[in-house]
Amino acid sequence: MFLLLFTPGGCLISALAQGPVPVELQAPGDSYSFGWSLAASGNTLVVGAPGGSQSPGSAFVFANERGRWVQVAALTASDGANFDFFGLSVGVSGDTVVVGAPEHTVGANSQQGAVYVFVKPASGWGDMTETAELTSADGLAGDRLGYSVAVDGGTVVTGAANATLGGNIYQGAAYIFLQPSSGWTTMSQYKAKLTASDGSSAAHFGWSIAINKNTLVVGAYDANCCGSAYVFVKPTKGWSDSTQTAELNASDGASYDFFGWAVAISGQTICVGADQFNLPASGKAYVFQESSQGWANMTQTAELTPSDGVPFENFGISVSISGPAIAVGATYDSSTPGAAYVFLQPPGGWINETQNKKLSAHNVSSNSFFGQSVLVGGAIFAGAPFTDTGAGAVYFF
Repeated sequence: MFLLLFTPGGCLISALAQGPVPVELQAPGDSYSFGWSLAASGNTLVVGAPGGSQSPGSAFVFANERGRWVQVAALTASDGANFDFFGLSVGVSGDTVVVGAPEHTVGANSQQGAVYVFVKPASGWGDMTETAELTSADGLAGDRLGYSVAVDGGTVVTGAANATLGGNIYQGAAYIFLQPSSGWTTMSQYKAKLTASDGSSAAHFGWSIAINKNTLVVGAYDANCCGSAYVFVKPTKGWSDSTQTAELNASDGASYDFFGWAVAISGQTICVGADQFNLPASGKAYVFQESSQGWANMTQTAELTPSDGVPFENFGISVSISGPAIAVGATYDSSTPGAAYVFLQPPGGWINETQNKKLSAHNVSSNSFFGQSVLVGGAIFAGAPFTDTGAGAVYFF
């Protein structure tokens, strides 16, 4: 398992043009649904395996050692139980890993959800349970905190996509936790609770989350309408309970598009997936570019589509962005059982376009869900969580 790391740009373009061959990271041990979620920071890769009925779930840390990806840790929850779905979401920043377990029971509240923080020990990564467990002080049964997670430095943000607010069932919320000066510790007191100013029942705000320094983007796919993505910029005085700085929408949005199912951010660029789940359409991804005046309500700068799109492809079920490269996952496809589509920013900026490259693996079945997760950086990663009778795998190109 060898990988030459390089920054996105010319090297990535050159490698894609040569027709990359995937290398497989197989599921460790008896893990189940390995590859459902992915996150990376520097030379550290984190892979979620949420398990389900067969286990509480787990997450695995891989380190790039001289071009070889090596598993260095298996992360588990000290209080995990079957159906917790620990590993449904993962995030990493430097030496800190966060893992969501949205079905975890907190006190008497089933499916309230929790987020687990793991800090790399001084001796290096090894198999371990959490450094701290985060829950919401106002959490209720069924909130599903941890359905999405993101971390940047000492800031953890997580979605409770099924939270009920003001009588609106499944409106959803996002919570920000800040690392105490003494280091991460188990806590339920959050720093801020984020909501949408136009939130409604079944919006599922917090279904997806991404963070880049002082900017957050939160997806709300809205089962009843078109979906939205909300941008939050950290105020000068610090994070506090608030509604969005800006709302992002698709100019051609329609009911059941599921716009906001997946979100990603890099610098001044946001990508939002609309996988049109269960609709006779292929799905889309939308690119939004911050203006010189900052983020404001807007429709897309560009629309990304697959050149060979087919109904029920679920294109947009996952998105990732790094510099000039965007990867979009599609779990079904007319010619392959799932794919990762790669788009490269043209010299003049993002425009409506189809992919520069389509990536797939020859040894996955139609039920593998290849593309359920994607990650772009020095390489392209794609998770196929149901290969090998559910064990899962991750492929990188």
